[in-house]
Amino acid sequence: MKKIFYGVAAFIVVLLIALYTLLFTSLGNNIVANFIQDKIKQSTGLDANITQFVLCFSSLDIEANLANMADLKLEGNLSLFKLGFDLDYIISLDKNYAKNLGLNLNQNLAFLGKINGKSSDFMIDGKGYLFGSNVLLDARVYNYSPIALNLSANDLQISELLALFGRGNLAKGTIDIASKISAKDLKPDGNAIIKLDNTYINYAEIKKEFNIDLPENSNLKAEILA
Repeated sequence: MKKIFYGVAAFIVVLLIALYTLLFTSLGNNIVANFIQDKIKQSTGLDANITQFVLCFSSLDIEANLANMADLKLEGNLSLFKLGFDLDYIISLDKNYAKNLGLNLNQNLAFLGKINGKSSDFMIDGKGYLFGSNVLLDARVYNYSPIALNLSANDLQISELLALFGRGNLAKGTIDIASKISAKDLKPDGNAIIKLDNTYINYAEIKKEFNIDLPENSNLKAEILA
C-alpha cells in the first residue's frame, strides 16, 4: 500500500515539475510563444512575431508584432488558482506601415486600457485616437459573451478605414458610433446608434473594382439604430 502511495506521490511531483517547467521557465515560455505564433498563422494567415513572452506564476508580460503592421503589449498580474487577471494593454498601428496604405500619420495609431476580472467574467476599458476619432470603450464579457458595451467614436474617417483594406480612394466621409448597452440580469440591454455621413464616392473606381454602377449623387446620410 505504501509503495502505491509513494508511487502516486512521486508521479504527482514529477507532473507538477513538468507543468512548472512547461509554463513558468524560459524554456517553457519559448515553447508556449512558438505555439501561439503558429496558431495565429494558422487562423489568420498573418505572421506573428512574439518578441517577449514572460509567464510567471503571478504575472504576464507579452510583446508581439503582427505582420509588421500592429504591435501589442500586454502586462500585469495573474491569479492562476482563481483564473483571474489584472492586465494593461496597448495596441498600436505602425505609422510606416500606414503610409503603404495611403495614410499619412504623424504618430502610430494607439489604443490602450485595462482588462481585469476572471476568465468567465471580466471588464475591458480603453481609449485612444483611431482614424480621426477619440474612441472610448467600456465593456463586460460574461461566460465568453459580451453583455455590456459602452462605446463612443465620433468622426471616424471612412477613407482611413477603407485604406486598411487598400481602398482608401473609394469614399470619404465620417461615421459616428454611440453604444449604450448595459448588463440587465446578466443579459445585454440597450442599443447602438450609427450615423453615416458620406461626402464623396469615387464612382469610376467602384465601377472598375466591383463592376457596380451607382447612380450619381449617391452620397449617403443615414442613422442606424441597432
